[in-house]
Amino acid sequence: MTHPAASIDDVVHQRTRLGVLAILRESTRMDFCALRDELGVTDGNLSQHLRVLEDASYVEVEKGYEGRRPRTWARATPAGNEALVKELKLLSRIISASGYDPAVEIVAAVDMGVDLEVPPPGEMPTAVQIGVPVGMSVSRPGQLARRLQHNAAQLVTRTG
Repeated sequence: MTHPAASIDDVVHQRTRLGVLAILRESTRMDFCALRDELGVTDGNLSQHLRVLEDASYVEVEKGYEGRRPRTWARATPAGNEALVKELKLLSRIISASGYDPAVEIVAAVDMGVDLEVPPPGEMPTAVQIGVPVGMSVSRPGQLARRLQHNAAQLVTRTG
């Protein structure tokens, strides 16, 4: 059996292209300049990455005008969305195989006084499972750390 990393799609896995697909999955179509600004890359850099994604049929690039201004828009294709989901599932399998537990990282960060925003449900199920209030901004790190440690211990006791 091969490691999940052997199945990673190199077209998708590159940081900027992964970002493009993730952002385009959230919207039906995005303006080139907004996409460039969101990713923090140059025009030329984004153009090259869009070309690679377009050659793989993962994005469609549309050129046109808005008023008198030339515009470029990008949208993810169904194949692009499928490739992104496959990549995320592979990354999840790699993380799982490594034994990494995001809940432990949250406790460690809170112990160090890092101000965290807890993600909404579905983005980090292990944090939700151990009782992190959804959408809670951590203003008293020590109290949340103790709660997380207590709830994590209870979860391990129930499931282990």
